[in-house]
Amino acid sequence: MTDEYSGQNDTESAGESQAADTASGDSTLLTGSESQPQDAPVEASSADADGNEEPAPEIPEKYEFNMPNGMEVDQSLADEALPVFKELGLSQEQADKLTGLMVAKAERDSQMMADAYQKQISDWATELKNDKDVGGEAFEKNVSVAREAIDKFGSPELRDALNSTGMGNHPEVFKFALAVGKYLVEDQPGSGEPAKMESVIESRLYPNEARH
Repeated sequence: MTDEYSGQNDTESAGESQAADTASGDSTLLTGSESQPQDAPVEASSADADGNEEPAPEIPEKYEFNMPNGMEVDQSLADEALPVFKELGLSQEQADKLTGLMVAKAERDSQMMADAYQKQISDWATELKNDKDVGGEAFEKNVSVAREAIDKFGSPELRDALNSTGMGNHPEVFKFALAVGKYLVEDQPGSGEPAKMESVIESRLYPNEARH
């Protein structure tokens, strides 16, 4: 009796084991994948869509910096970037993409600075036009007087510098040129023509001497 009971228990255990295996098999069919331990490592694959192994990127011995729009390489920045490119194992193509991002940012920053300075030049002109001493209705006349001073005493290089940098609009530069121009106007004879510098100096050195 004992042996038969034990055998019955063995049969039931075997049946339960088969049922468990069947249930496990059904789960696999439903999910479409084989069960794996949860903490089994997942191996990274470098294969492409056709199952071929993708080659590792070729790291050049020396990176070339292809700068657009005639830009020059910042050598100090390049010296810092090269070891990083090597450490990251970048190919020349990948390095070009990264360099392109940095160049694009530098161009945007440069354009922003240029726009900001151009606005500053315009703001200087507006400030002068609204200045109570040099602006208002007399502004255009004051501009002519200031230009006359620059034309008389300034070199062509000075005029070019004032034009190219916009410093001719700087309030202090303009007011200085205007003061010099007014000084010239005050020394003009009654004809309204600008006095020659030689005659002005001569009249001060020899005030009692008759001129011919």
